[in-house]
Amino acid sequence: MEQSPPTRTPQKAAEIPASAAAKHDELLRINAAFACYAFLGLSVTAFGIVGAFLKGQEQAGYGMLLFLTLPLPMLAAFVATIVLTVKSRHYRPLLHLFLINILFITATVLVMWRQSPEGASETPVDAVILSYGAFFTLTTVWWFTAGKRRVCKAQI
Repeated sequence: MEQSPPTRTPQKAAEIPASAAAKHDELLRINAAFACYAFLGLSVTAFGIVGAFLKGQEQAGYGMLLFLTLPLPMLAAFVATIVLTVKSRHYRPLLHLFLINILFITATVLVMWRQSPEGASETPVDAVILSYGAFFTLTTVWWFTAGKRRVCKAQI
């Protein structure tokens, strides 16, 4: 009579080693999330530059060009960052980046709300918008130059 091999009890989810394909898919999700943050950062920087450094007809023309072309792709990128961050929620820097994103959006809305309509300087709004764009652009530059290598080495 043949005996079947002994059955093993299932391991906890944390103890099961992730396959190479799962690690690769996770890295692709994180890369896509950082790429969406890069797009958001560059787009917001473009809006900030137009608002801060251009005046008169130039500001109106470039502002209209940006306003007609970027809002829908920016909304799609923002939704994609939410979805990808939730799917990669165990990667803490991505969660922190999302929370900082919410903080910057809140700060921008509050600064714009506190502005008086008659003759108020737009310098605080421009400063918040440009710092938002610079932060997210530089963060994604860090990810694609140094951060990804560190994560890949830890996975190998």
